[in-house]
Amino acid sequence: FLRRSLRIPLTGYVFIDADRVLSILEKLRSSLPEEIKQARYLTQENQRILREAHEKAEAILAEAGEQAEQRLLESEITREAREQAEEISLRANLAAKEMREGAEGYARDVLSGLEKELERLAAIVRSGKAKLDPIQAESQEFLREIAV
Repeated sequence: FLRRSLRIPLTGYVFIDADRVLSILEKLRSSLPEEIKQARYLTQENQRILREAHEKAEAILAEAGEQAEQRLLESEITREAREQAEEISLRANLAAKEMREGAEGYARDVLSGLEKELERLAAIVRSGKAKLDPIQAESQEFLREIAV
């Protein structure tokens, strides 16, 4: 953009299109709210996944409890029913833990990527501002020199 701008002969000054610069800054500014919306969505999605994992774990535990009760009532082999109920409960707890850890890891990874992207965008904005500040100062000084 700056390379294609009109240069003032015998000076290091460049004329820039203020509308173009404002348009670029507005695009950067408008992209940030979308990133924030995505972060909120990912957080909500993470909470939903954790809720589902918890509900599934409760359902599995409830099922394990029901199966254990039925086996106790219907079977003469009480010990076998207890062992199976414990095994199902253990598997349910392990499955719930794995699902929770997986969901948290996924959310952490996505949020880390989003954080890096936001940092990258902030660096672009800072760089753009830093490039515009000297150009604006030079343009103002040039205009002062012309006015004298």
